[in-house]
Amino acid sequence: FDPGGPTNKGITLKEYANWTQTTLDASNAAELKYRLRTISDAVVSEIYWSRYWGPSHAADLPGSIALMHFDTAVNQGTGTATRILQEAIGVAADGEFGPLTRAAAARADPIRILNAYAALRRNRYRRLSTFWRFGRGWLRRVDATLAKARALHLDDVKTPKEGSHTMKEQSVSPSLTEIAEPKWWGQSMTIWGAMIAAAASVIPALGPVIGVTLTPEIIQQLGEAVPAALQAVVALTGTLMTIYGRVRARQPLERRQVSLML
Repeated sequence: FDPGGPTNKGITLKEYANWTQTTLDASNAAELKYRLRTISDAVVSEIYWSRYWGPSHAADLPGSIALMHFDTAVNQGTGTATRILQEAIGVAADGEFGPLTRAAAARADPIRILNAYAALRRNRYRRLSTFWRFGRGWLRRVDATLAKARALHLDDVKTPKEGSHTMKEQSVSPSLTEIAEPKWWGQSMTIWGAMIAAAASVIPALGPVIGVTLTPEIIQQLGEAVPAALQAVVALTGTLMTIYGRVRARQPLERRQVSLML
């Protein structure tokens, strides 16, 4: 049973009669009760929207606090809900939702407000003369609403809305946010490209020192233009590898010990 009389989906019989602009009396009570038992979700939504969500100004609150506030408005009335909210955020509890209440709720810590709001609701229920009969259900309702509101707050924190990026996120290049594990420098196309380009310039001069000499016979057979062409191709290849490797680089390099045997 509910102290507010016959109730379905949170809508009392008296409230439903007011919604349908019907005067509730003994002659139509049975019919109204039947219509209340078969009330559609669409009608329930309309009643909630026009009688509670709008008048309670829940839309002006952060999502998690709005959930708690809206549930309080449905169960305890919009005026009581506003006074409880004002007590929770530390402003004058006059029952009028104005700019001071809106601003205080916006800058308050949601979790602290939710805990305070829930505690105030519980205290109000405990002061009612019918608490001994309905109190357990009321307290379960507060606990369930508080759990959902906390979960909603955590979802908002984990998934910030578009345009709510932090300064740290704004200052980081998108390519750097996709960095994976570091890779060995030997796997870097940029490093190999630079090494090939350097080799193309160094080998012709270093060749005679290490015993690699292009003899006149070889030069005559291959053509004097071949070494220069090869050097140009190797240098171009190294340069292109360096540029391409730098453009596609996504991973930082790590040191790894390498042993060379001559």
